[in-house]
Amino acid sequence: MTPLALDDVLIEVGTFGRFQLRQFLLMILPLVFNAFSNLSYVFTAADLKYRCYIPECEKRSDVAYLTEWLPAAVPFERNQPTGCERYEPFVNITSDYIQCHASDFNHSAIMRCYDFVYEDKAATTIVNEFNLTCDENTWKITLVGTIHSVAQALALLLGGLFSDRYGRKWALLLCLGFGSTLGIIRSFSVNYEMFLVLEFLEPLLGSTMYTTAFILGQELVGPKQRVFAKSLCLVVFALGEATMGVIAIFIRNWRHYLLVLFVPGLVSLTFLWVTAESVRWLLSKGRNKEAFSVLEKAAKTNRKTLSESTLKYFATNDYQRESPQLPANPSFFEQMAEVFRFKRLTIRLAICSFCWFTNVMVYYGLTLNSVTLAGDKNVNFILITLVEIPGAVCMNFILNRFPRRMTQFVSLSVCGVLCLVTLAIPEDDTWIHTAMFIFSKMAISFSFGVLYIYTAEIFPTNLRQSLLSLCSMIGRLGSIVAPQMPLLAKVWKPLPMTLFGSIALLSAFAILEFPETSNVRLPNTASEAENLKQNSFDSDLLHEIGQFGRFQVRQYGLMVLPIIFNALFTLSYIFTAGNLEYRCLIPECEQPATDVYNPTWLNVMVEFYIDERCQRMQYISNDTLLDGECSDANLNSSAIIPCDEFVFKTEDTTIVRDFNITCAHNDWKLTLVGTINNVGQFVALPIAGYLSDRFGRRWILLVSVAGSALFGLLRSFATSYEMFIAMEFLDPVVGSTMYTTAFILALELVGPKMRVTGNNIISCAFSFGEALLGLLAMYFRDWRILLRILYIPGFLSLPFLYTTVESVRWLLSKNRKDEAFTILKRAAKNNGKTISQAALERFNSIETKCGSTRSLQKQNYSYLLREALSNSGLILRVINCSFCWLTNTMVYFGLSLNSVTLTGNKYLNFILVSLIELPGFLLMQLILDRVGRKKTLFTTLVLSGLFCIVSVFIAGIDAPALHLTLFLLSKLSITMSFGTLYIYTVEIFPTNLRQSLLSTCSMFGRIGSMIAPQTPLLAKIWNPLPMILFGCLGIASAIATLQFPETLNNELPNTIEEAMNIQGNDIPATGR
Repeated sequence: MTPLALDDVLIEVGTFGRFQLRQFLLMILPLVFNAFSNLSYVFTAADLKYRCYIPECEKRSDVAYLTEWLPAAVPFERNQPTGCERYEPFVNITSDYIQCHASDFNHSAIMRCYDFVYEDKAATTIVNEFNLTCDENTWKITLVGTIHSVAQALALLLGGLFSDRYGRKWALLLCLGFGSTLGIIRSFSVNYEMFLVLEFLEPLLGSTMYTTAFILGQELVGPKQRVFAKSLCLVVFALGEATMGVIAIFIRNWRHYLLVLFVPGLVSLTFLWVTAESVRWLLSKGRNKEAFSVLEKAAKTNRKTLSESTLKYFATNDYQRESPQLPANPSFFEQMAEVFRFKRLTIRLAICSFCWFTNVMVYYGLTLNSVTLAGDKNVNFILITLVEIPGAVCMNFILNRFPRRMTQFVSLSVCGVLCLVTLAIPEDDTWIHTAMFIFSKMAISFSFGVLYIYTAEIFPTNLRQSLLSLCSMIGRLGSIVAPQMPLLAKVWKPLPMTLFGSIALLSAFAILEFPETSNVRLPNTASEAENLKQNSFDSDLLHEIGQFGRFQVRQYGLMVLPIIFNALFTLSYIFTAGNLEYRCLIPECEQPATDVYNPTWLNVMVEFYIDERCQRMQYISNDTLLDGECSDANLNSSAIIPCDEFVFKTEDTTIVRDFNITCAHNDWKLTLVGTINNVGQFVALPIAGYLSDRFGRRWILLVSVAGSALFGLLRSFATSYEMFIAMEFLDPVVGSTMYTTAFILALELVGPKMRVTGNNIISCAFSFGEALLGLLAMYFRDWRILLRILYIPGFLSLPFLYTTVESVRWLLSKNRKDEAFTILKRAAKNNGKTISQAALERFNSIETKCGSTRSLQKQNYSYLLREALSNSGLILRVINCSFCWLTNTMVYFGLSLNSVTLTGNKYLNFILVSLIELPGFLLMQLILDRVGRKKTLFTTLVLSGLFCIVSVFIAGIDAPALHLTLFLLSKLSITMSFGTLYIYTVEIFPTNLRQSLLSTCSMFGRIGSMIAPQTPLLAKIWNPLPMILFGCLGIASAIATLQFPETLNNELPNTIEEAMNIQGNDIPATGR
């Protein structure tokens, strides 16, 4: 009997009908929550502007950040008071609080201060709450993002394993549930240590939310709709990021901010229960009856009818996997062993991982640095995140018209170039810097979106999420580095953009080694992934059920939810741990309760400068003065004393204010939040990928959303920094697989022609989540409230996500043909299609191609892993993929995190950096299916690297708009690269290991997201250092992608052999 492909059935059920739309709508929740989880530390561990409190000149009850007398008491740098140093007052000071004079202070004696006045009195982050002020604490702030990324990296591999082992749905639910719970707990952190631990645990348990939701959305979409599906994910994630910025605007308290972010995650679990399990996963696990039920439901929802051949095919229980010698239920290690037996697949995995590292590092690096741009940090964050949406829209048009490889190459190259261009822009030209920043973010978002599709298309079904998680885990190394970019900026301000640009360009060249996967069926085995080529198995069936009909639309609609949640959860720390502007409280001149950040006496001695904002000059007299009477005559300029109290510029509350994380010696606590979050994701991804490939995508997705929402909500009640950091860790640990699981669930049921569209849907959803994060952060300035607003919807979404269908490919890879056929029938019915007799006969005769049913029933995960590990080509592919993931993750999150450091409103910068992803996704949509995955990934990485490096050369130019433009272009390129990498990872790995290998790549990508939160520390060493790192990694990853096979017009491989024999076909697949 002629073999029947899942894509044939998907065409019958409708490639993107109401069923897929519903699925994608459900996936919105975990995607948004993932955005919250990934970048919440941007605000919760955000640094604040502050100065030393001058008790000789002001009262605590009535302090202002800037006053006329302040220069007499505090050294100034760049027209701003230094944060931790002040002039030593003369002991005979007699001034009152009304006036302070230069004569009151000894300007030759600089003192360290321990009390501060913050510019934003309403804002609280862990900086002011845990007293993480001054340079000696900078590493603590950047460590937050790094720890977050470390957890993400670990989580991605574990999440991929769990998702491939136990299904995408459970992985998603667990991630969302645990991630939200730990995020909520983190809001109750009582100290920095607790905050950091929770920042690690949250991504560890919830960071696979995105990949799980992505896979859930992709696997049930026809080939022609994959790009659109991915675009939806990217848009939702970007909106989730932007939402974080909006929430941060209104909720300035980091505890409230975390509660707003994570409480919805728990609520969404009630909706996500309805999410259908991945049909591909069900089939890969031999659960054909369940897969058939999902397909049947999809067909019915899409108003399609499965053909007699399909019905007969499933009825005879003939859908089996390849490699008849494999034992039943192969373990992850056996399947990985099979991957490593194939040289091309191994190289592909290596390059993919590097590309992920680049995309993640540049993406998060730009996002994190958006709050450092000139202007309102919340607005900047929102702009940086919302810019992902046009990127996703562009990707939706480009990827179906141009090959994946070229699209990925161009987006990374653009991002790299824009990052490097910012080096030549004067620093005063803030609008140009912002524009460059936004375009960089859009480019890296585009690249990220392409990378997701690419990753999904180059790996087989049974290892798709595992390898995607593996690449993502390595990519998390980039997000681990990204939070440290501020440290590089301290060395040289343009250094982060130089790094972003360089690494993006490097990844762009590496991507040229990928096979083209545009219009190629998703590989179900390592063999198919190794030898990607266009064949009739997938596309026929997907064409018959509809490549992107109402069934797929419903699936994608459901998957949008976890994607948005993933965006909200992943980046919530940007605002909950965001630094605040503060200064020393001068007890001699003001009362502790003062709300005047810049009193008139503050500017008396403008000619004196000190480096620390937590030190001030000693006041000569110990007499208590009245406000406004501080005089510079009473300053001892030779005595610098530390501040004990601070005055915050705004009322924003993050963990900085709540946990008193002020001054340089506490900076590490803030950066640690993002790092811990990514560490949690790093830990969770491999487990979630394994569980997803083992037990199905659907359950993993539900668990991810529920867990992340739970921990995110708990984080909002953190009573100390230690509790907060613990919840920040646990949230991604249980919920970080949301994205990969939702991604694979969405992508695997999409035909080759629609993969880019499907990928863009996911990417846009994530960008929407990012922008939503920025918007929420803008209006919810209390971090606790913000977290609750972000995470509660996660719980509410669970009932919807519960209706998500399982991956048909996973069901088939697990020999659950009946379940797979049910889903295909449902998809065909929903899409108004009918599965033909010929397609059904081909589907039923798959045993002729794969071997006897009896032999296949002896398959087990361990055997497949051993087979994968014995294939050197597949091993190299995993390694390469992991490096690409590390690069993409580090650059992507590094840019996102650094967006709040750009000149201007940090919320707008973050939103812009998020929204720039949307045009990146749109470009990816237009390019990926025309120029191929490999060229696209290569180009986008190169551009991302170049933009980052160029920004280094314009660092001394006072052109904020130019710097922002380069930043945005870098983010745009890395977004396109990331999107391409996701698709690529799915397409180059086999079905039975797809989520495991995707999670593995994503896990290594999390190393990038671990580093990303630390990039602010790099900026303190040398300001351009982060961009240099991003640029170099981008270019390196671009070169690594050259080892990937082209997957354009190829089916998804079902076996390791298929994965290793991928042969690019630049001719678009034609419909029937």
